[in-house]
Amino acid sequence: MRTRDAVLHYQKVLADAGTETIDLDLVDPVSALELEFEATNGSTSNLENFLSDVITKVEVVDGSNVLVSLNQSQLEALAFYKTGVTPALFPSEWASGAQRHNALLLFGRRLWDPEYAMDFTRYKNPQLKVTSNLAAVRAVGNTGFVTATLKATVVAKVMEQLGTKPSKFLMQKEIESFTSAASGEKRVDLPTDYPYRMLLLRAYIEGSDIREVITQLKLTLDTDAFIPINRYVQQLDAQ
Repeated sequence: MRTRDAVLHYQKVLADAGTETIDLDLVDPVSALELEFEATNGSTSNLENFLSDVITKVEVVDGSNVLVSLNQSQLEALAFYKTGVTPALFPSEWASGAQRHNALLLFGRRLWDPEYAMDFTRYKNPQLKVTSNLAAVRAVGNTGFVTATLKATVVAKVMEQLGTKPSKFLMQKEIESFTSAASGEKRVDLPTDYPYRMLLLRAYIEGSDIREVITQLKLTLDTDAFIPINRYVQQLDAQ
């Protein structure tokens, strides 16, 4: 196998708010898309306002068929889980400082996985869609991000000379997002059209650990006929 990096965009300026669409017309299988975003803080400051918050959705689509759909925080978390290495995150709050976040959108179990990868030739119109909003947390200006400074770099990690192209990839999608009640139980129905390899749970509130927000996690099948997981989040967090 031979590998190469195909630069699809380098620091392409994105609109302050909107969706950027990039065609993915690559012939060879792609192990991952490397996504890097950069923006500049206002001349006064940019407190508690980070790039992970303004990249609201990253999608890989084929027409109306959504193959991948995550926000930037989810993308970074999955990249950390799969690689064991913290993504390149350079947050800042100081005046006129630059922020830069870089993470891999992996289609396989690891980078350069020869069995699980994305073969875009199987699709009619594969595209990458990046939805962003520089004012998601704070208005664009002196105490937020500077207008027209959001930039995107996209690099495809391409595998050549594989012989047989991979026929499968790992799909990554947000199933549900909700605001919980002060207390109680929340049930989430899981689609059954594909097998599951893992579930990512992200729960947060300012100043609190995840085990303080969610106490117990239960996975039940066939009306409790089979319960593969019924654990306290404090234990799962420790593991």
